[in-house]
Amino acid sequence: IMGLCCYLPNTKPVYIPINHTKAGTDILLENQVSEECVKKAFQKLKDNNTKIIYHNGKFDIRVCYNTLGIYLPIWWDTMIAAQLLNENELARLKYQYKIHVDPTIGSYNIEKLFTGLPYAWVDPEIFALYAATDAFDTYKLFLKQKELFDKPSMRNLYRLFSEIEIPTVLVVAKMEDDGICLDLNFLKRLNDKYEKKKIEAEKVLNNILSKYSNQIKYYQNLGKLDDPLNFESATQLVIILYDILGTPIPESGKSTDKLTLQSLKTPFTVG
Repeated sequence: IMGLCCYLPNTKPVYIPINHTKAGTDILLENQVSEECVKKAFQKLKDNNTKIIYHNGKFDIRVCYNTLGIYLPIWWDTMIAAQLLNENELARLKYQYKIHVDPTIGSYNIEKLFTGLPYAWVDPEIFALYAATDAFDTYKLFLKQKELFDKPSMRNLYRLFSEIEIPTVLVVAKMEDDGICLDLNFLKRLNDKYEKKKIEAEKVLNNILSKYSNQIKYYQNLGKLDDPLNFESATQLVIILYDILGTPIPESGKSTDKLTLQSLKTPFTVG
């Protein structure tokens, strides 16, 4: 941990230096907060189940744990919320803040500000100008996101966020730190079982398509179908179903999702 970026509502954002060093050395600067002091503060946050807002919380939580041995609680993650609210937008903090909070701010990032310079060597007074702002921006973004989640139409999405996505963060963080145990023999049995089923299913499908060899060859010459056919490709499956077999197009269009395939009830999809 180089330092802590913190913000409490109705106060000034702060940066608390912990491990900055004299430039070109590993000698710690004076007037910094010790890791031991931070650990005690973290323990109080955990004991009181403090509502902590992060942007990319799993990363921060893991850094804190691997430095100080404490898993901090998580209440909100503005990066996860951003991904749920609009999966087509970049979830980076500066981008989200510019789009949803203050479109007048310029674009910058920490790598460009301190190019080629270890963060530990940057004067904490200077580093604070960037770092403390991050905490403030995260809180302001949180307020905008909460406004959206508070709408009645967003109730189910908020439940997904608060009851599934956020609780999962700590679980995944611990999985990444501790690793997981895999039963390789069981996985091999599953792989063998379903690989056999796949081969049998492909034989059935190829048998149905055997009478359409000329049409298949035509699309293969165009480079639109593989040889052998790739039934796992949605693009190729569309051609096989609707262009070669002449399957009636459903209201949803030339779709290959599971429900559509089941509804078609053709010998090909049933097979």
